[in-house]
Amino acid sequence: MGNLASDKKGGRCIKHLERYIYACCIQQADPVSDFPNGTVLCGNDIFCGVVPIDATERKYREVCGRYYQKIASKMRTVRVFCGIATELVN
Repeated sequence: MGNLASDKKGGRCIKHLERYIYACCIQQADPVSDFPNGTVLCGNDIFCGVVPIDATERKYREVCGRYYQKIASKMRTVRVFCGIATELVN
């Protein structure tokens, strides 16, 4: 699979994508979904575990899931779990 961060020269890495989405939810703004070629997006999986009681937290979880699906359909997507990379095919 190669080094994900260096597959494309001149790219940038945006980490903690879920924090950006949370800020968008609080501000009631739509997250940006168009990124330049070579951009590496890193986000944590917040979908396992107990569903939050708080309505805002549930909405955030829903928006984050839909956002991840949207960007995953446009980009090369790799899930890293316990240090093992698995490329997801659209």
